[in-house]
Amino acid sequence: MRSKLTVLAAITVLAASFLFVNVSVHPVTSVNAQAVKCTDAKFLTQVATDFTDISKIQATDAVASAHSLLIIAGVRQKYEDMTDVPDTCLSVQYQTVSFMANLSDLFSLAIASQVDAAGAADYAKAATAQVERVKKLGAAMTDLIKNGEGDMAATPAS
Repeated sequence: MRSKLTVLAAITVLAASFLFVNVSVHPVTSVNAQAVKCTDAKFLTQVATDFTDISKIQATDAVASAHSLLIIAGVRQKYEDMTDVPDTCLSVQYQTVSFMANLSDLFSLAIASQVDAAGAADYAKAATAQVERVKKLGAAMTDLIKNGEGDMAATPAS
């Protein structure tokens, strides 16, 4: 039971730390010769809206976690299926997919801990590492949304 609470607490802290980020999009006016910036304000605004919309997700119980997985999957699939993304915004698209996939992994661990008390310690251990991964990806997402660019090399592979 304690491990289950650890997983739920980690997810709650994670949600509070960056899912409720109030992101404002600032159009980029200069292009760094070494980095490609997404300058499409409409696209960045949509990403910011979707990123903020996932603040509705919860891991209070298995049903809430399952519903949250549906929301996360919908956003991830939206970006996976996009075909009209400006070339300069592909990194933002890919990072969004990566973030949603890793967030989904975290919520899968939450569900597992909620329905399998015997394995709760294993899920808590895995969740600890996953929380760190999602935090790093979340910080990179925030940079991408705010600045149109970010250091994807600094984030772990999903």
